[in-house]
Amino acid sequence: MSIIRDSKGRFIKGTISLAKGKKQTPEARAKMSKSHKIRFELYGSPLKGRKGSESGSWHGGIKTTNGRVFIYKSEHPYADINGYVRRARLVVEARLKRFLNDDETVHHLDGDKMNDKSKNLIVLSKSDHTRLHNYLMWGDCDD
Repeated sequence: MSIIRDSKGRFIKGTISLAKGKKQTPEARAKMSKSHKIRFELYGSPLKGRKGSESGSWHGGIKTTNGRVFIYKSEHPYADINGYVRRARLVVEARLKRFLNDDETVHHLDGDKMNDKSKNLIVLSKSDHTRLHNYLMWGDCDD
C-alpha cells in the first residue's frame, strides 16, 4: 500500500491516491451531489469566474499589466474580455468627449506608458503611430 502523506500530514510528491479507482457507494455519490448543488446555489458556478468587485482578486478596479494602467469599465465598447480599458484611452476620450475610433490609438509623447496626463497624450491613426515608432527607432520614414 502506498503512503501519500508524510509524518506532518503533507502530501508526498509522486504517490498514488489510495482512493484511485475505487467506486463510491450510491449514498456517498448522492451526498456529494447534494453538497455540490448547495455550493452552486450559494456561490454560483465554479466554472464561471466572478467579475468586478465580486472577484477575489479585486483591487478597486485598477490593475497594471506590462507597464500600462487599466481601469475596470465593463460597459465600455473597447473593454477587454475582463472588462478593463487602458487609462490613457479613457483620459483622451474624456478630453475629446467621444470614444476613439477603431483606427485611432493613443501615443505617449514622453514614452512613459504610466504617465497618462492629458498633456502627454495624443491621438494618432494606427498607421501614423506605427510610422512614428519606426522613425523613432530606426530613423526611417516610409513616405
